Amino acid sequence: MWCRYRIAIWALVAVAAVSTLVVSSCGSTTTSQETKHYSNATYNFAFDYGPPFENIPFSEKPAGQEFGFGVAQKTSQADFDKGVGNWLLIGVMTGPGSVDPRFFGLDWLRSKAKIAQAFDSFTLLASRQTTLGQQPAFLYEGTGAKAGRLLHFKNVLIVTPQYAYQLVAQAAVDVWDGTVGQQMQQSLSSFRLLQTPPAVAASATAAPVSTTLYRNSQFRFSLRYPASFSKLDKDALPNAKTIAADFAVGFLDTGAAAQAAQSGTLHGVEIQVMRLPRKLTPAQAEYFLRSARAAQEKQTTAQYQSAYPGAEVSPIRMGRFNGTPCYVFDVNYPYGDNRLHDKIYYIMVGAFTYQIQLASPQADWNANRTTLERVAQTFRTF
Repeated sequence: MWCRYRIAIWALVAVAAVSTLVVSSCGSTTTSQETKHYSNATYNFAFDYGPPFENIPFSEKPAGQEFGFGVAQKTSQADFDKGVGNWLLIGVMTGPGSVDPRFFGLDWLRSKAKIAQAFDSFTLLASRQTTLGQQPAFLYEGTGAKAGRLLHFKNVLIVTPQYAYQLVAQAAVDVWDGTVGQQMQQSLSSFRLLQTPPAVAASATAAPVSTTLYRNSQFRFSLRYPASFSKLDKDALPNAKTIAADFAVGFLDTGAAAQAAQSGTLHGVEIQVMRLPRKLTPAQAEYFLRSARAAQEKQTTAQYQSAYPGAEVSPIRMGRFNGTPCYVFDVNYPYGDNRLHDKIYYIMVGAFTYQIQLASPQADWNANRTTLERVAQTFRTF
């Protein structure tokens, strides 16, 4: 993998890796008889769960999401490592603002259809718009085999301007119609927003944000960017001379483009693509990422700190970017008279590796991050 400004990293090295579930809970849980009521005022949602499910203690939030909470039936660690446990997970990500939520939701359904292809013997049961907790929602449901076990999964997305909530219920097919499955579906149905989001009424009549679709048939990806951003080809990027990738394109905030050209900094989303020696299956790509994570974290930190003394590099986490296994990390570092912040997602799909880089001056990162995440989350491979 590669990053901006002369950082060449990510030679995949086989090392031992352990898969763990992720995220920490910051809400509150109360108990009424056997039913537990979980409420989160920060992210404005609540739901109920009971036996045989217990809260899963997660260590860090999922890639691309603000927050996550999950409950699961007690089972072996091996099942969790293989991703075949019985559980209900709730992930919260940045919402689309004034963008039409139907566009956001239909794009999500398309991404789920692609992810489902990784299952053996996949059968689609439902893919449609619906409602949950009196909110418009999108449903994707099916069955498929994973690690030798036939699973039933039910994914629901609720979109508000501020947050999008993804609910993932999964259980073995042989228990889905029994007590375990019924309890899981009751918990799923109990999901509700604590308050109607203040921006919902206003957004119903507001003009949607205009976006432009960028599609690259050669390197097989697409992305949508707002009218306030400009597309820059590789040769026009401020860091063009240091890019070692086979292809690069940037989508920069138009208002900051002139300053970026002068200072060599970026304020936007940059995509870099490199060809792999051979095409990888999804399982092979995930294996390579997991096995190399610890070695790449050590190498990345050393190279940033060597090139930019004073650089602060977060641990490299395994996560998912639009459903695809990924590396994700943040770094802020001095560059000239500025201090810059990058958030980098790195994925391997088919014959290509993709680096999705969110970039901003560090001083403006908190203000810019939501917009940059929204642009990055429209990235799709095909």
